[in-house]
Amino acid sequence: MVHIQHERWDDAEREFRGALADDPADAPSKAMLAYVLSIRGQHPEAILEARGAIAQAPDFAYAHYMYALVLLQAGKNKEAQRAIGAALKLDPSDDDNWALAASIDAQLGRWKKVLQACDSALEINPENKEALNLRGLALSYVGQKAEGASSLRESLRLDPQDSLTHVLLGDSHLKAGRLDEAVASYREALRLDPDSEEARVGLLDSLRARYWPYRAILTFRNWITRFPSNARWGITVGLYFLAKLARSAADTRPDLAPFLLPPAIAYLGFVYLSWCGATVFNVFLLPHPVGRLALSRIERLSARIVATLWVAGLATASFAWATSSSVPFLPLMFAAFGTLLVGLASHLQSLKAQKWLSLTLGLGLLAAILLYAASTVSQLLGNSAD
Repeated sequence: MVHIQHERWDDAEREFRGALADDPADAPSKAMLAYVLSIRGQHPEAILEARGAIAQAPDFAYAHYMYALVLLQAGKNKEAQRAIGAALKLDPSDDDNWALAASIDAQLGRWKKVLQACDSALEINPENKEALNLRGLALSYVGQKAEGASSLRESLRLDPQDSLTHVLLGDSHLKAGRLDEAVASYREALRLDPDSEEARVGLLDSLRARYWPYRAILTFRNWITRFPSNARWGITVGLYFLAKLARSAADTRPDLAPFLLPPAIAYLGFVYLSWCGATVFNVFLLPHPVGRLALSRIERLSARIVATLWVAGLATASFAWATSSSVPFLPLMFAAFGTLLVGLASHLQSLKAQKWLSLTLGLGLLAAILLYAASTVSQLLGNSAD
């Protein structure tokens, strides 16, 4: 256990494998080995070891708990839910079982069930930090932001050095629109854990949220995550068909177009920014004293590509308009399309793929803008010669 406390995973694995070599029926060692393997990303092996622990001791609640934990870490949320249910049947008095049940429900977006599980855990142990954190997170999702922040502050009182709790408190502030407090919480989380990706992303979101279009995207994202995944798809598809219906109605009833087209256009703009909004607003963070440090190298590169596209696009469009070109807005269309492609590239898992795809797409669209500019200049010179 000392190896686990100090995150010496190789030593921990050797320790538990040694114990199992002496006693292959040692269910606690099998369960702990499953945990270590899961932490190291060896999910299939971890699941097999956890199942082995249950096979050796089917009435051992901790084996079912660990099975649920490794399933959760492997992204098998439904199976994890069944496993923690078995643990709770065997030992409903263990607050950690209830806290893990809350964590699984959080992954499934079942926030009311998260609250119920957290309350059960806290009735047993009022100082269960995971339950306090999850309760604060769930309360913020169901709209009780002040109560959520209070639960997280109680967790921080128990452990002021917990980076994750500072991140969750920052999330709570961000959802409530308290941007300065959110920035402070994320910065404190990064001070405690400079490698915390959750804190870095949260800090960037809180800085981007100072611009109302991005704040609207965050508000919608936070609202829709209150619902289960199936309902989220239904809402998204429903909004799409409403926008399509509004455009069709505007075509058939021109007198209603002033009322129907603006919401449809706003929806299209919202969808556009939902794909590339982070990349767009990263441009404004490049000169920001905190933002430029929080941006990753790839994010800075993408932001510079987007900024270059729009500077070139606006300059070329202005020149084309001033010289009465027939399609003055074509460069802006190139810039908008390039921004979308660079934004989409940022969603790739591979950082190398993000970098090269952003460079390729961005430079390709920039070349198109410059070719258009050259064509406009050539046309202007030809007209002058005539």
